[in-house]
Amino acid sequence: MRIGKAVRWGTTVVLAATATVVALAQPASAAPWVVYAGPLFSLHTQQAGTPRAMAVLNASTGNTAPLIQAPYTPAAPYNDFMILERDDTTANQYRLKPQHTYSNDGNVNNDKCLAVKNADGGNNVPIVNATCTYDGINNDVWIIQTDYARGADLIWNLMTEKCITVQNADLGNVPLITFDCNRNPNGLWRR
Repeated sequence: MRIGKAVRWGTTVVLAATATVVALAQPASAAPWVVYAGPLFSLHTQQAGTPRAMAVLNASTGNTAPLIQAPYTPAAPYNDFMILERDDTTANQYRLKPQHTYSNDGNVNNDKCLAVKNADGGNNVPIVNATCTYDGINNDVWIIQTDYARGADLIWNLMTEKCITVQNADLGNVPLITFDCNRNPNGLWRR
């Protein structure tokens, strides 16, 4: 009899302890949060006196729409405003979301993100607007590294380890591409 009661008591304690651990367990990952919403200016164009910001060509909401540098328009900021959304679980990893494609429904999978086209790891690959994936490929996950000497940021892709760069260091409305992170002004961005 005593063994039976001891086993029942021990089982009860183990079950109670398990329930407590399960009740106190934190979720695997919390929702990402917005750390910045505004323009990202090319340092190269600011130094030349013609500031241009990251923007989706023609304010498109479609997949594979190219990113360009375009004149900043304060009166209509939605195309040239980028939302930097950080994942709670990983320091310094962000998804960059064009504000005009950002959904307020709370479902992050309905948003568009800046992504490396076709997850290509080379240089001169276009940066495009694409549905955020959250799939582990990470062609839409970016690391922001501040260059304190210049007061600007390198924005490099987690998958390719290439930076968002203005094609050919041009001052016009040209595509944004991936390129080796070399700290040249056409690969640095200011908030």
